[in-house]
Amino acid sequence: VVLGHLVRNAVEATPAGGAVEVSARVVELSPAEAVGYFGRVGPGPHVEVAVRDFGPGVAPEARGRLVADPLFTTKARHRGLGLATVYR
Repeated sequence: VVLGHLVRNAVEATPAGGAVEVSARVVELSPAEAVGYFGRVGPGPHVEVAVRDFGPGVAPEARGRLVADPLFTTKARHRGLGLATVYR
C-alpha cells in the first residue's frame, strides 16, 4: 500500500511520456544515523526504497506540510493523506 502511494504520486507528477524510477538497496544504519529517522528505527540493516519522478517538483514552502499535515495537498482533485501516510 505504501509503495503504491509513492508510485501513484510519482506517476501523477510526471509529464506525459515521462518515466518513474523505483530502486531498492540494503543500507546499514549506525546508532547515530538511526536516531535521525521518524519512528522506531534501530541500527543495523534496512531496505531503502527510492521512487523518483521527473516532474516539476514541489515548492519549498509545501515540502514540510506534505508530510506533517495529512490533509494538505497540491493536487487539483484535493486528495490528501498519501505522503503523510507514507512518511508515518
